[in-house]
Amino acid sequence: MYTMLKKINEGLKPETEKFVKSLINIQSPTLGETHAAEFIYTTMKSLGFDKTIIDEAGNCVGVILGRELSPVILLNSHMDVFQNPNNADLETDTNENIIVGPGASDCKSGIAAQIFSAHLLRKSLLPLRGSIVVATTVAEANGLSLGMKTLLNSTLPKLGLNPNFAILGEPTNLGIYYGHDGWLEMVISIEGTNSFHVDDTAKLLFSNLTMNEGPISKNDFDLEHLRVLQPQFETLQGVRKATIPVVRRLSYGQNETIALNEMKNILNSSPVSSGNVAVSVEVKNVYTKLRAGQKVLTKHCVKAWETDPFSPLMTRARQCLEAAGLTVKSGKWTLPKLGMGTAGSVLVNEYCIPTIGYGPGDETVAHSPNEYVEKEKLFTAVLGTAAIVHGLVGYPVCGWTLDEI
Repeated sequence: MYTMLKKINEGLKPETEKFVKSLINIQSPTLGETHAAEFIYTTMKSLGFDKTIIDEAGNCVGVILGRELSPVILLNSHMDVFQNPNNADLETDTNENIIVGPGASDCKSGIAAQIFSAHLLRKSLLPLRGSIVVATTVAEANGLSLGMKTLLNSTLPKLGLNPNFAILGEPTNLGIYYGHDGWLEMVISIEGTNSFHVDDTAKLLFSNLTMNEGPISKNDFDLEHLRVLQPQFETLQGVRKATIPVVRRLSYGQNETIALNEMKNILNSSPVSSGNVAVSVEVKNVYTKLRAGQKVLTKHCVKAWETDPFSPLMTRARQCLEAAGLTVKSGKWTLPKLGMGTAGSVLVNEYCIPTIGYGPGDETVAHSPNEYVEKEKLFTAVLGTAAIVHGLVGYPVCGWTLDEI
């Protein structure tokens, strides 16, 4: 079976490479993914997906049906790309072994690997017991997962599909990843009628908080654990107000209540200017407008998440990669900068869907100038994803050859 998949995958390499290069050349900032979704939709239709739609949020979803609707495996990668003005132009790259451009690693190569892994299984005619859903989602790059929430709340239920497992195409460097830290954005407010007292208190609090901003070291990485932004001031109807945005890392087991209480203790013990000044802190909430015009209240909080590294899903994924003759390694995303994340937080913490990551990109080059993906890792990810997917929703196959099918 795996020899057959490898042969078919070899033939798909030019098409896979052409697709990812074209996708990278389509600009797709957060909530500006329309053209990317339309290109992906056209590609899925041409590859013969059984169902292909663009939903109300702007997600593009392709489905390959098995003999039964379930079990359902969800393959998810996001279309939106971190906007780095220093990213290289794809056309100027001269290294034949890599593909360069915005989102090459995070995670347009993941989109390509997942679409073509589903196409690989369809083309191989290997029998599927359940269904494959390939969902390329909007507004995911920071982990707030607005597109994913629409997908799970509305789009998939309408199709009668409820995911039993999920694989994220985020950059894992071909490792099987099972979690990462989260982050929380809080807003400290200082209010009073005396502008001098408010301004002085804000400056004192800012100075005190920035003393704790230094990175923490973990697994040979320097992790940003606290980011304090400059105070903003305004006066409305005789009331002076200062706000200080603060972003804090959330480790596994921590939540917004813990973080808020910790910040309140810091504020209570910090020096303030004399006078009648009120100091408070709350989680940042912002209304975000989606593709169809609907507004959703977005809490700026991404909870840390983890799938048991010895769970049946992780064990099966390892077995499938090993059976396909591929390297087996596991780990967790480092996410050194605050504000990064994946849809795993929503999938695991809010919907209890067992989730892993497996993608061709490398998180150390994500969001950086000259972001790239290695071609061979992209092609390997197609095969590896197909192997894992078939191991989860396919019928066991033994001894078949390409000629026999």
